[in-house]
Amino acid sequence: MEAKMATKQELAELRSTVNEMEAKMATKDDLAPIRQAVLETNEIVKNIEVNQERHEQILEILSKRSIEHEASISKLRRAQ
Repeated sequence: MEAKMATKQELAELRSTVNEMEAKMATKDDLAPIRQAVLETNEIVKNIEVNQERHEQILEILSKRSIEHEASISKLRRAQ
């Protein structure tokens, strides 16, 4: 039974280890700026997605116009 019991030295080491772990753990105060940064980043990503979608639509329209212009130029060349 005595072999399984921790010595005072081992208990002190365990307490020290637990204290170090507690000191390194994030507290609620630490989480507030992290949470704010995540929310801000999320908003930025949403804005980027909206802009990207708008740019894709613009590129699609420009592509169609370019094809139409090419067809018009081709018609004009054949008419001459």
